[in-house]
Amino acid sequence: LRFFSWDSLKGLLEGAGLRISRAQALIDPPLDPQRLNAQGNVFQHGKLTLTGLSRDEMLRLFAREFLVLARKAR
Repeated sequence: LRFFSWDSLKGLLEGAGLRISRAQALIDPPLDPQRLNAQGNVFQHGKLTLTGLSRDEMLRLFAREFLVLARKAR
């Protein structure tokens, strides 16, 4: 079993000569992207506070899995 951040997963696929055609993150717990601001979101958990997060950063923070379709780069 291996764990990847989005950036390390992209690097792994590109390093293998693959191009990402489609990608989807499975979010857990579910977040409604429509309720998130484009910028300036805040995440708090206990004593941890993250501020100034974009919508994409919030969604990646809660990504449990990434489903990726990758093809050979041309």
